[in-house]
Amino acid sequence: MMSLRHSGATLLLAISLLSGCSDRSTPSDAKVIGGTPADAATLPVVALIKPDSEGILYSFCTGTLLTPTLVLTAAHCSVDSKDREYDPSTLGVVVGKSQPEKAIAARISVQRLVVHPQFQRSRMGKDADGAVRLKEAYDIAVWQLATPAADAVLGTVLAQESVASALKDGTKVVLAGYGQKSAWDSPWTAHELATAETPFNALYKQKTSVLKVDDHGRSIRKSEIIEIPALVATEFYAGAAGAPDTCKGDSGGPVFVPDTQGALRVVGVTSRGSGTCEVGGVYTLAPAFIDWLTPIAAGALKVAP
Repeated sequence: MMSLRHSGATLLLAISLLSGCSDRSTPSDAKVIGGTPADAATLPVVALIKPDSEGILYSFCTGTLLTPTLVLTAAHCSVDSKDREYDPSTLGVVVGKSQPEKAIAARISVQRLVVHPQFQRSRMGKDADGAVRLKEAYDIAVWQLATPAADAVLGTVLAQESVASALKDGTKVVLAGYGQKSAWDSPWTAHELATAETPFNALYKQKTSVLKVDDHGRSIRKSEIIEIPALVATEFYAGAAGAPDTCKGDSGGPVFVPDTQGALRVVGVTSRGSGTCEVGGVYTLAPAFIDWLTPIAAGALKVAP
């Protein structure tokens, strides 16, 4: 799921100011649809590496470098299907490279994972009526690196008090990730960093399927379009049908908003989609977790309005 806020020109300027594979890839957990290639050396966006079922290393999720040794990402990128934390010794992070599979040898080892204790995968699915709602899954985690990333760009988290003004109706946000550029991409397509703009709207649309009784007492299923508030305490929804979006490989990656000077602030962490890519999705609200992140970052976390 991906895209931006304010005027498109402002966001694209912010990206331009900041930014100026192996023979085989493997399926990943999320990517960016409708995005354009970006220079990883100018953004705090990193690729998360793990081995596939055959032991081949590949980029499967995205993260944000917050300090030289701390990567912000999604909880679901840090655990297996049974919610058991991955063994850190099997993981790696590629920093400053737009095509991570070509830089696997330069990956930084991971020392430990810290998954938010309130993470609940059960809150990430669709409801019985088929709608995706903001149910505060606490889909957030950090990876501590074994050695510092030298001379890397670091992300700055948006201050909590700036959320309301940054996420106004009609605002565009910037998405970044190593995911698919098309919903029809092969899962073995080589990964490359991309960015895109997508709208944040105060209400987002969801198609539901509800069971109703007709005039003859028969139960029939009808589809309805409903509107749902797009911002809650720890999550928000961004994107819409036909707008840029994140997809497989983008999970855990950042959502940015520009400040008044065009500098990008981290406002979100890519969490989950709304079905197929290209219709919008759910993001963990990063500013809501500043108090949790601060002690883990040992005072090195950068926060700004």
